[in-house]
Amino acid sequence: MTDPSPASNLPHSLEGVDDSEYTNPTHWLSVLNSIVDAVITTDRFGVVDFLNPGAERMIGVTSSDCLGKGINEILELRDEYSGDPMPCYRHADQEDGSSEDMSFRAFLVRPDGDKVLVDGTFAMIGPRSENDQSRKSVWVLRDRSKRQFSEAYLRESEEGFTRLADTTADVIILVNAEKLITFWNHAAAALSGFPPKDVIGKELSEFVRFGKATKEASETTQTDSQIGYFNYLESISQLEIVTTYGELIPVEASLSSIQLRGSWFTVLICRDVRERKRAEIEINRYRLQLEDLVQERTRELVKTNEQLKNEIAQRIHEEEQRRKLEERVRRAEKMESLGILAGGVAHDLNNLLSPLLGYPQILRTLVPADRKIQHMIEQIETAAEDAVAIVDDLHTFSRRSRCNLKPISLNDVVDRFLKSSIYDRLRRRKPGVEVTLQLDEKLPPVNGSSPHLMKVVMNLVVNAYDAMGEEGSLVIETAATDRARLMNGYESMIPGKYVFLRVTDSGEGIPEDKLERIFEPYFSTKQMNESGTGLGLAIVYGVVKDHHGYYDVISRVGEGTTFLIYLPEALTEDRSTDS
Repeated sequence: MTDPSPASNLPHSLEGVDDSEYTNPTHWLSVLNSIVDAVITTDRFGVVDFLNPGAERMIGVTSSDCLGKGINEILELRDEYSGDPMPCYRHADQEDGSSEDMSFRAFLVRPDGDKVLVDGTFAMIGPRSENDQSRKSVWVLRDRSKRQFSEAYLRESEEGFTRLADTTADVIILVNAEKLITFWNHAAAALSGFPPKDVIGKELSEFVRFGKATKEASETTQTDSQIGYFNYLESISQLEIVTTYGELIPVEASLSSIQLRGSWFTVLICRDVRERKRAEIEINRYRLQLEDLVQERTRELVKTNEQLKNEIAQRIHEEEQRRKLEERVRRAEKMESLGILAGGVAHDLNNLLSPLLGYPQILRTLVPADRKIQHMIEQIETAAEDAVAIVDDLHTFSRRSRCNLKPISLNDVVDRFLKSSIYDRLRRRKPGVEVTLQLDEKLPPVNGSSPHLMKVVMNLVVNAYDAMGEEGSLVIETAATDRARLMNGYESMIPGKYVFLRVTDSGEGIPEDKLERIFEPYFSTKQMNESGTGLGLAIVYGVVKDHHGYYDVISRVGEGTTFLIYLPEALTEDRSTDS
């Protein structure tokens, strides 16, 4: 009985072995004792004369228990299929004079009753001379139980792999080194329409289309038919499964190489990506729609935000304008109230001053011409005249004095003031102040009262002198302009043609928190006991309003102050015709 198992690779005959090697006991003992398989030798009559350690372990005996015994006493073999005993002793010479060699598979029954499945080889060695006692028989046994267990485990593993591969939703294909399909699971059959029986044993390229492989893998394929093919497959970027209708289904593939039973295989695990691609296309479409919607909504929000910002800015501006208007109304009402009060006080004082102005002259004729008494009368007369001047200022501020308006030149008003004794006293008091005149020679006339405008020029110049020290610069300027708004926005002005008077000093300047109050009566930034009655800028305010004009103030602390007075141009016959 023969078997193509690994045990059959053992030598069936020891003939041809060199006699010197055979007769060297040390050499043979070293070789036989290192063999894992069981080796037993007997003489030509079947008496055991050698057991190697492998035989002791396999049979379950010791060498001392077996030596000198017949082979049938220590070795019980039974047929693998029938279980019948197999005689171990063979006569050294058959009738035809040949030696008996054989291979067999049987169960070895150990002394403890356990059975070991073995692959065995029996051979006769030595000369064939009937009288030569050196002729021997050799038994070689290999334990097949572990191998059988491994094969059974492998079969179970393969069956488990097959069951698992057939239950998964992914396509699983196994390809050998000859590029032939050796496994085709149910998912592959369902996707392609080809059953396994139509695919197994055929080339993979008939049922799978490949994408482009890398250059290195293609070159390797040309040099190494096995490893290069695996590298080629693993470098594939795209795979398509061919269906029975000729359709190519794109799949996402994972490829790897494995070794089974000494041979290399490629495992392809593929997943149908059609639904995913459709989902990706749909998702991309929704994403683009969402981006468009977001962009449109963003534009709307930006537009709305800009509108809101503009509305807020407009409301802030309107609120600021309302606040300024309320402040102007409040200031105007305050100034009007003070004007009414000043007018009433001036009227009462004017009645009281009448005797003070007339009685001094009568007293001069009634009292002796005593110098001391006459001096007292002069002081009374001077005080009365000063009081009359104050009353006149109050009348001017209250706008209750009669103001006859007619076309006049503002340059003439400035020139008359510069020739007055008041300006002369200012120059003598502070000779270090440099005065610069910038008067427009072609200045249009204004409708005004020369005495009242003279007071405006006087108060502005006096105020500028008081704001400077012993040295400084004073600029008096007149010009014509088209104007629609004031710089500081004290009040709204009617756009039109104006003549302006600008008085600029290099004084200390006016703090911002006091700018809004400088035109109030008796409000002053000057220290106590300095010149001024507190009515100077109030008179400027009253006169400007009587002339339907506007005022503006520009001042920075430490940089000086500029007063601007805007008066409407007078509409003469020539100018009205031009317009």
